[in-house]
Amino acid sequence: MRHAHFLPARENGNALIITLLILALLAAITAAQTTSIHADIKSSNFFYAHSLLRKYAESGIDLSVYDIRFSVTSKPGKIGTASWDKTYDHGRDGQPGTHDEGEGDGIPTPGEPGVYPLQIGPPSLGARLIVWVEDVAGGDIKRLVSTAYSGEALSSVERYVKITFFTVPRIGSLYVNEQTVMQLHGNSFSIEGRNHSKKGALQSFGHRFGISTRRSASGLNRSAILSQIASGQLDQIYGSDSLFSSLTSGSVDEVDGVNFTELVTTFTAAKTNDLAPGTYSSPQLGNITTGNLQVTHATGPVHLTGQGYGAGVLVVEGDLDITGSFDFYGLVLVTGSLSVRGGGAKVNVYGTTILDQLVNAVEPDPVTTIAGNAKLAYCSEVLDDIESMMRKSSQVSFLYYNSK
Repeated sequence: MRHAHFLPARENGNALIITLLILALLAAITAAQTTSIHADIKSSNFFYAHSLLRKYAESGIDLSVYDIRFSVTSKPGKIGTASWDKTYDHGRDGQPGTHDEGEGDGIPTPGEPGVYPLQIGPPSLGARLIVWVEDVAGGDIKRLVSTAYSGEALSSVERYVKITFFTVPRIGSLYVNEQTVMQLHGNSFSIEGRNHSKKGALQSFGHRFGISTRRSASGLNRSAILSQIASGQLDQIYGSDSLFSSLTSGSVDEVDGVNFTELVTTFTAAKTNDLAPGTYSSPQLGNITTGNLQVTHATGPVHLTGQGYGAGVLVVEGDLDITGSFDFYGLVLVTGSLSVRGGGAKVNVYGTTILDQLVNAVEPDPVTTIAGNAKLAYCSEVLDDIESMMRKSSQVSFLYYNSK
């Protein structure tokens, strides 16, 4: 008869303990591995989200620069931060005095009052974007801080940007070369430095000179122009005095800042129309009523007559003659001689007319003839419109970059 052999109870207990220890060790290893995997996944998600947010923050800079250049919004460049100011600089919890992230850093932080972020990217990411803009160096340079964030991460990009806008000189109704021969006839013409609206109404602000010329030592150029104007015609040339403090007759003075060659070159490159030499009856070169501003380049001599009209910029390389009942609103640039002669009807030019010679040009002295029922009047409003039209020509320079 065979007998069964049994292990001692102590050996059975030891085996059970060893088994449990092995199972516990395996569980610990599994838990550690799971934690490591979760950490790796979380880290991977963070870096993925951060890389996307960095791209969105960079996009915010581009959007802000575009807004500044073209004034798309009422506070150009500020995205989601137009209502924020530094009294709201409380940090991410939105509470002052807690010294949390972003408090007192001088820029908007998500969670602060006055910050209204915009959604960016796919909705599943839950990303938001804000951009702050402030002037530095007297406004010539702008500091842009773009922040994109989600529940996973936050990325900020800081850039200093210089944006140079094209500007039209605000010098008055008529600017002439100091060597211009002035031929002013009759008592019906007017050269108005007083500021007019685009509807022809007098404004109460922004008045400039009736006639201006290049600055010289001791006012010699001004004297040269005044000497050609009869004393009885001085009250037909009305505008600001030399201090811009009051209005006066015989408003003739000298100015700086007229780069005539640059103006001609810039607008010729932006031309929308071309006119060959010749006579044009009742031409339509833009429309101020509909806001249709055009850049017309003409090779002189050109004669505009009839019941025509135009708006925008008229560049004439050569001589320009305007008669009939022609109305133009904008900037007129003439490299040769200018003749504006109104008859029974009236010739009106609202804006600024500049008569000068190109750099290195070898031409006879230009002649300016204003006669009959003709009116040249300063209009800053239409010059503003021209600058807005030319914002696409603004120059953008990135000076500094930082990111986190």
